[in-house]
Amino acid sequence: KTRVAYIQFGSPAHFSGGLAVEDTILDIDGIPCCTLQQAAERIMGAAGTLVRLRIRRCRDGGIQTVTLLRQVAFPSVLYQEKDVVGLGVVVSASKRDPHPRVVEIMPGSSTLLPAIEGVKLHDRVSAVNGKDVRNIDVAKTAKMIKGPRFSRVDMQIERDGVPHSLFLVRGELLSGEWMALAEAYEKEINRVKAAEEAKKPIAVPTVYQVMTTLQDDAKASGEDKKGPGGVPSEARKVPSTAAR
Repeated sequence: KTRVAYIQFGSPAHFSGGLAVEDTILDIDGIPCCTLQQAAERIMGAAGTLVRLRIRRCRDGGIQTVTLLRQVAFPSVLYQEKDVVGLGVVVSASKRDPHPRVVEIMPGSSTLLPAIEGVKLHDRVSAVNGKDVRNIDVAKTAKMIKGPRFSRVDMQIERDGVPHSLFLVRGELLSGEWMALAEAYEKEINRVKAAEEAKKPIAVPTVYQVMTTLQDDAKASGEDKKGPGGVPSEARKVPSTAAR
């Protein structure tokens, strides 16, 4: 079996929000993967092209397809890796209503990545990783949401009385510039998908070109916060508030 062992911060796999460490890759572009070398060869390709991975999620065993846009990733050392991270959400409960409810979503939360269906304010959390949390201490629920970086956390929630299953990936809080890059990545992959469906060629800017555009915009506004080497200075800092 070919499993995901590591996800680089700032990579297409990261911005997709759909891949987690320990997920199993079943096939790439419809071709089954038998060995690690085969998987590596099939994932590689020209920048700006699409690659589709059919995976088996590591927790629930569900099958899904994750489409990635091949791009160069930023160095993963920009954020200091933590042993435990969460989703960047705050849950609360009361004696009158012990059912945990999402009362805050922090800026830069991994659940805000544009490519995924994430948690929303006022969602009621029914279960975390298969365990009913409707009548347990809310601090225990918050602890269950946390785990290793880029690991999966499955949540059963109620939204406007309708149950939903969310398959999320834990991560640090992103600075505003990194979230902008994630949004730019999602915009570009959608353009490429549309061009592919229309069978038309399209020029796709690399992630470095996107960052250059962000830098130019910041300089034009007089708010250039980039660090040496064109790297966001905020991304060099460890977020002061831990993701919950």
